[in-house]
Amino acid sequence: MTGYKSGLLAEFWALFYLLRRGYWPCAWRYKTRVGEIDLIVRRGRMLVFIEVKYRGADADALYALQPRQSRRLQRAAMYFLSRHAWAQKMALRFDLVAVSRRGHVQHLDNVV
Repeated sequence: MTGYKSGLLAEFWALFYLLRRGYWPCAWRYKTRVGEIDLIVRRGRMLVFIEVKYRGADADALYALQPRQSRRLQRAAMYFLSRHAWAQKMALRFDLVAVSRRGHVQHLDNVV
């Protein structure tokens, strides 16, 4: 499976995982000129910007978010907020969902 396809599959698994936990999708693969956000979800008054990482081993996926990617995620989130007035009233969080080749999904809050 190509990297692109495995990334899409990981995003699908992450979304499915989040839906089962009461999160509702606002955007998937939100692209801007300053970066991309894999998933934007909300639960109650919380708006969550999600970076999804897929790796062969559980630990590798958990440590795959680099500082440069974190900054890009933050810039893309600010772009999203500037375009959606309703989102500006929400509490914000930046999370990581790690998906391993074995299908394990781990959700880490406040990673950025």
